Amino acid sequence: IKWAVVSLDFQPVDMKWEGTRLDQQGCRFSPHVRLIPAGSKLTILNPDGVLHNFHSYSVINPPVNKAQPKFKNEMEVQFDKPEIFKIGCDAHSWMAGWIVVMEHPFYAVTDEKGSFKFEGVPAGKRVLKIWHESLGEITAEVEVKANQTVSVAFEMGAKRVVGREIYEARCAMCHGFSGKGDGDAAVALNPKPANLTAENTKKKSDA
Repeated sequence: IKWAVVSLDFQPVDMKWEGTRLDQQGCRFSPHVRLIPAGSKLTILNPDGVLHNFHSYSVINPPVNKAQPKFKNEMEVQFDKPEIFKIGCDAHSWMAGWIVVMEHPFYAVTDEKGSFKFEGVPAGKRVLKIWHESLGEITAEVEVKANQTVSVAFEMGAKRVVGREIYEARCAMCHGFSGKGDGDAAVALNPKPANLTAENTKKKSDA
């Protein structure tokens, strides 16, 4: 599972990272999940030469809703409290990502193989937390022994998501929220997305 956030239960630690960036090239957030320590500045890049509008849907931290015109290549934001929240762009509805504000160094994001790695973890029993945007959250207890490598494996079951949520996350960017084929990304597509509300489309079957 890629883009899962893995963390251990540790007390908060005051830490700062310099030069943490979030790119928006090609109207996509990169990386899709960005880790940043609480209180550190995050530089948001706009290399596209178009208007972006960074919008954080944070709850614990004050939400950010800032326009980034095409001439503004960089802007900075800061989040001071630990939280995982979704981000979007009000100018491009299909753009979506996540920010993880960390309270200590022991956070990681899984790669395309579902792998992650922590280094320098003190010995002892710890609770390992795994969170994924679609699959929810699970926890597991692990024991770290001094001067030893510990391997763990986990599985996450599919989370039930209603059809509307799936449609809005995966389909609306092209087909539009009303299903008429007028989504924000439709202008760049050829052939154009189908009008899902048309009678001839409704009669078609995927079988």
